Amino acid sequence: MLPCDIYSNVAESLREGGVVLRNYQHEGVSWLRFLQRINLNGALCDSMGLGKTLQAIVAVSLAHMDNADGKEQAKSLVVCPSSIVGHWVNEIHRYFPHNSIFRALAFVGNSQQLNFLLKNKMESCNLIVTSYERLRSEIDSLSKVNWTYCVLDEGHLLRNPKTATAKASRRLRARHKLILTGTPIQNSVDDIWATFDFLMPSFLGSASQFSKEFAKPIVKGQNLDAAPVDIATGMEKLKLLHQQVLPFILRREKEQVLTELPPKVITRIPCPMSSIQEDMYHQFCSDQTGKQSISALNKMIDTKDQSVADSPSAFNTNAFKSLLYLRLLCTHPWLVRKKRELANPQMQENIYNLEASGKLVALKELLRDAGLPFRELTAADNDTSLIYCDKDEEQTSDIDDHDKVLAPDCHDSSENKLRQYQSDRQESRCLIFGQFMHSLDIVEELLIKRHMPSVKYLRLDGKVPVSQRMTVVDKFNQDESFKLLLLTTKIGGLGLNLTGADTVIFLEHDWNPHSDLQAMDRAHRIGQKRTVHVYQLVTMNSIEEKTMQLHERKLAMSKAIVNTDNSSMYSMGTDRLLDIFQFRSEYSSSTKSSSAASDLDNTVDALVERYQDEYQSLSLRDFLAGFESKKDEIIQ
Repeated sequence: MLPCDIYSNVAESLREGGVVLRNYQHEGVSWLRFLQRINLNGALCDSMGLGKTLQAIVAVSLAHMDNADGKEQAKSLVVCPSSIVGHWVNEIHRYFPHNSIFRALAFVGNSQQLNFLLKNKMESCNLIVTSYERLRSEIDSLSKVNWTYCVLDEGHLLRNPKTATAKASRRLRARHKLILTGTPIQNSVDDIWATFDFLMPSFLGSASQFSKEFAKPIVKGQNLDAAPVDIATGMEKLKLLHQQVLPFILRREKEQVLTELPPKVITRIPCPMSSIQEDMYHQFCSDQTGKQSISALNKMIDTKDQSVADSPSAFNTNAFKSLLYLRLLCTHPWLVRKKRELANPQMQENIYNLEASGKLVALKELLRDAGLPFRELTAADNDTSLIYCDKDEEQTSDIDDHDKVLAPDCHDSSENKLRQYQSDRQESRCLIFGQFMHSLDIVEELLIKRHMPSVKYLRLDGKVPVSQRMTVVDKFNQDESFKLLLLTTKIGGLGLNLTGADTVIFLEHDWNPHSDLQAMDRAHRIGQKRTVHVYQLVTMNSIEEKTMQLHERKLAMSKAIVNTDNSSMYSMGTDRLLDIFQFRSEYSSSTKSSSAASDLDNTVDALVERYQDEYQSLSLRDFLAGFESKKDEIIQ
């Protein structure tokens, strides 16, 4: 571990807040301090629940103290999803009480309020926490400030460099930049380029250079019909990319550093379709549009197309609508019926019930075996008051643009499997994640209200105002009488601490496996005292099985680039980088004579040659040789 001195007043503030840094967290702060000293930036990518927020706040506090004797007051910016702006401010106040280091403010206002704040209140506020929405809308004002530190939480949201969010982030000016994410690579190898385009522009070359040098060879080598030479080339490019970004990405898994954390067990539950679901599914897939959509999805999987992201951009409009139809049908047929067909009372009776969905039957058994109270359905409960709404903006907004996986034999019944896995379980508190709000409506109306009327539950989705979301989280964690929390993955899967639950159930699955991983780790994190059981409900012989294949491919890609080599400062090559940049700093301050410039070029050449086995790349030498100018561009 590199030495990391913590200022006495910072250490005192942490003690007052009852905070004791774990060993791996101290190492994380040391790594961030190392990057600060050589004026480079990095991504802290610890597994969810390891305290990335704490490590970042401590590193920012140390940077502020470095500037304590300067003429200009230190001021920093944290950007995060709107749902956790309040959480960030609460954590800052918790770790640093009494405004001893930070005077933090959550900004959720308009342009006029921000301009007033920046002009008149920065003396009394030295850390602003805001959302990505506010970053986009207020970038003209935010980009005028020379920030000491700029921290982007859930920084993988920048993975598409063409979005307004990514463009706005690149306009921010900061002495130090930090990305926090538990999932640095979500969909494709291009995600890593987008990360460094914010942290250190040009380090991985331009987008076209990166695509030519890394992305295309890697994708080509992963095709099922790839030639041996292409496979070898792709593997070599993966290795080179991993080596190049290694010193700038720190990642520790929970299994490595939290020996006291209870295990997380992931169980995949195959759910047979009901007869109604099966008829509707086969009927749709026999249609020409359905055939084309399934064909497009199969092609995407077979060719390992890395350009495919979350979902909508991967398909044309008709194909996307078709796949959406099939995803909703896998949850419950009521979600895809047209209003005119529901005018038939017999149709309503056949479809608007729990047994019409294999998933809801499986969910019912899961909750029953988790110890939650049930009652039998009576005729008086046959209420079809829930009115289906065709897909609208509200619905589509919930589609997100050490673990042991048990894959039960699909020929066994789901009920038998559920009872096998849930035997001897105590009464649990459960999180139920869905992709769509209407899917949660179905769970609420057909399962909870009809079969579990005595169970207290909460709900967290896009309809809950941002200002009230932490209230819902706190209520669930603190009041054990609430046994269920229904959430959409988009709203409830980021940045929240839900250790009050020990069971996580995925009713539906995101195209992006990391979204689901983040969601399940809302419960499996520091503070959890019980084994966390995760259940993935997957409809058999359906599009959902294809989705799980996509998950496996994307996770394999991610682990090839960011793995255990990134877990320790001893294995990250930081000593070699320090050698390089110390030489660079010494020579950059020397005379401007032609001989000195020549010596500098020779020194850089010698250093790059010395480490060429570890750092072969398209742009490393250019990055080193032009480091000072690039640094000036970033800061100015």
